[in-house]
Amino acid sequence: MAGSTSFVQFEHCSLCKINHKKKKKHIYAKRHQEILRNILRKFENKIQTAKATLLNPEIQPLDFEMGAKFWCYFCAKEVEKHTREEFCIVQYGGLLYHIASDDHLKKLLQFFWDNIVERSLKTKYILMANELEIFKKTSFLAVKNYEKSLEIKIKQMAEQIHSVEQKRHQDMIQSMQEKPETSLTRLNSRMLPPKEISIRRKPAGKKTIYAYGEGLTWIQNICFDEDKGNIFTEATPPWLCVDEEDGDKQTEIGPTMQDYEKHLEREKKKHLPSTRVGAKFDHNAETSAQWLPSFGGVWNRGRKGDSCIRLGREKKKHLPYTRVGAKFDHNAETSAQWLPSFGRVYNRRRKGDSCNPC
Repeated sequence: MAGSTSFVQFEHCSLCKINHKKKKKHIYAKRHQEILRNILRKFENKIQTAKATLLNPEIQPLDFEMGAKFWCYFCAKEVEKHTREEFCIVQYGGLLYHIASDDHLKKLLQFFWDNIVERSLKTKYILMANELEIFKKTSFLAVKNYEKSLEIKIKQMAEQIHSVEQKRHQDMIQSMQEKPETSLTRLNSRMLPPKEISIRRKPAGKKTIYAYGEGLTWIQNICFDEDKGNIFTEATPPWLCVDEEDGDKQTEIGPTMQDYEKHLEREKKKHLPSTRVGAKFDHNAETSAQWLPSFGGVWNRGRKGDSCIRLGREKKKHLPYTRVGAKFDHNAETSAQWLPSFGRVYNRRRKGDSCNPC
């Protein structure tokens, strides 16, 4: 259909990691060319460091970069970085073997064709057959030398161990010469069969086994009371047993149920507002019979209306003096004309009539 766009038209660029439909025009894009230059420079540096070890391969122990791999941009796959021998690892061996293979050369030419790279740069990213032969010979000799050096180290360690053992043996003989009686008895005890040793050395009435030998100490078993028993006889532990003196007293361990209920009540009160009535009341303090507050004489005498009037008067005492008539002397003599004139409201006319002008 004309004008329709399908996903078949899109192509994936493995270097830029995007899908595009520019076909060959994408190769000339600025971003693609920058990524291509960076990849070629990085891979060239890796190959140059690996080629530097052609004549003098570096041999490493078996635990050197175990399972290390590198990414080949031309073949688009991971390759082993080093080669593993029986007793060692040849550094950069896997990389050199890979770039010398025919498959790598074939993928390299295809990569150069797709990204329009000069074919003259091909020699920087491959290894010639004669160079590979040189590396094989030098690596074989380096591995042999490394194995010889390992054998020499093992022999030196064996000699050190042998010298230490010999010195220890000489010290033991010297100590035996200083104490001949004790040494002879020890030698005789070692030469005797185990049954005779047990008959000779075991004291009467003992069921424990002595430990004989130089530098060993016999630790006597602790005698337990058979009546009380121990953990092996599944007896009651001493901290759970009731003492004879305190046998009649049955003391409870830990808080009682009443203490626990009081604790729960205190925890509930923690969630109540701190400004509530009676929150700060001291229940332990001594109080008289007149401790109740006065709510206008409700609990005293008289009508409830009288108590409301008295309560209103008490409230007026606390009002500010700036209100109208706060300082008016009610006992002083006043004339009939003391009230202000509000349009004859209090004389003859109604309040509604006073608002109109005469």
